[in-house]
Amino acid sequence: MRSPIRLRCRGCNARIKAPFQLLGQRRPCPQCGRHLTIQVQPPEDSGPMLLTDNLPDLSALPGYTSSGPRKVILVVDDDPELNNGIRSLFERHGHQVIQAYDGVEAKEKALRHQPDLMVLDVMMPRMGGVPVLEYFHRQSQAPPVIMITAQEGSQHRAYAQSLGAVDYIRKPFDLRRLLESAEKSLGLRQ
Repeated sequence: MRSPIRLRCRGCNARIKAPFQLLGQRRPCPQCGRHLTIQVQPPEDSGPMLLTDNLPDLSALPGYTSSGPRKVILVVDDDPELNNGIRSLFERHGHQVIQAYDGVEAKEKALRHQPDLMVLDVMMPRMGGVPVLEYFHRQSQAPPVIMITAQEGSQHRAYAQSLGAVDYIRKPFDLRRLLESAEKSLGLRQ
């Protein structure tokens, strides 16, 4: 059994304990009512994390269209908390999400499910994101790919873009940034 998630409200600084089953869901703070996304608070020396607790309603933004079939998004990251957080984000916006935790699994699931978009981490065990991107660059029916990484360097970005990556986002990132990039890549935003 997983231990409860402990977090603090950014509005009133209240300490909140939530069951692990609520991970990725939005709930109001019991003290001030501010909406929070239940997520595990990373230790101070941690790497990637999600940065937001209130996501915009994209349907109110100019250029947004929600018509058409649900889009299939393959999320590939070896960090289960980040992977689940991204899954929750896209599902809240009406998309179907398939998850993979390394490059080998990503290739297999992409070939089987034919996703409309792939969100792909660069550094993962067994096979990283760059070999996956190289593989799909050679395929005729490759989905658009958004690369996410904790690595610095313009060479990594330039190489990923030369292989067809539509965006390259550094961790930690604001979920709104990823959502906007995904919606543009899917043709749901201009």
